[in-house]
Amino acid sequence: MASLESRLQLLEDEQAILDTLYGYGHGLDYGLEDAWIDCWTPDAILDWPGRALMQGHAALRQGFRNHTHAPAVLHKHIVIDPVVSIDGDVATVLSMFARLDRYPGGPRIRAFGRYRDTLVRCPDGRWRIRSRYPDIESIRTEAPLGAEPFPDSPQARRALGGDAMTAAALDARLRRLEDERDILQTLYLYGHSLDDGREDVFMDCWTPDATLIWPDRPPILGHAALRDAFRAHTHAPLAWHKHMLFLPRVVVVGDRATVDSMFARLDRYPTGPAVRSFGRYRDVLLRCADGRWRLQERVAEREATRGDLAPGR
Repeated sequence: MASLESRLQLLEDEQAILDTLYGYGHGLDYGLEDAWIDCWTPDAILDWPGRALMQGHAALRQGFRNHTHAPAVLHKHIVIDPVVSIDGDVATVLSMFARLDRYPGGPRIRAFGRYRDTLVRCPDGRWRIRSRYPDIESIRTEAPLGAEPFPDSPQARRALGGDAMTAAALDARLRRLEDERDILQTLYLYGHSLDDGREDVFMDCWTPDATLIWPDRPPILGHAALRDAFRAHTHAPLAWHKHMLFLPRVVVVGDRATVDSMFARLDRYPTGPAVRSFGRYRDVLLRCADGRWRLQERVAEREATRGDLAPGR
């Protein structure tokens, strides 16, 4: 049975998470800019359909200032039936939302849908939103008093019951998917080239001033150092291993992308194949002048490792 302390902590965490979610609506509706910004982590993401993705406090602050607030425009952002799941210092929340606005005929529902949120416990103990992905399920076409209509997006058209897409919207979706595909190809080529000994392919994954930070080693800075590190590594056929990347989460903002992913390294041991280590990559990539996405920074966080080295190491 869970201790009294752990049960109390869980309830306190749930209440603190709800305070943050409620603070989002209060801050946005009444123009409480600093309180609203304090609901977000510094690198937080808000991906509202039909608008440019907002990442980081500066973009969020600009989004806040572009929004309407009381008393100029009166509306209510309501969060309903939140389902909170806490795992250590990370929480996921699924909730319903509705927005109420003033129309010529009186108050009406402007939209409803669902929020998909991730929150983290910050060093000061406050729970803040790290990402929010709203799903719009129904909207009203006409603009409320003092505000603009909902921006065009595939979600908005589906919410209105139509699936026709403008050429601009189709092009934007295509570009986003192409960027994500190209980013993942760079990340996958890192492992392929390191395992197979393809030096030029490995080097082409990096910007000239790139940084690779690996646990228990000095930072590797720039192409010359990266090339030396590559040559000091083992490759097939002298040593067989696999650097595997999985569950990548890609966020693209203009010509810069951040990717959080998991990794595992598999090696051959006398008893057969085994996991040598696993952990997490935190990557930053840039779109270069030739259009290729390359790593500007990789921070590897190793979470588990075997004490014995595989043959050939």
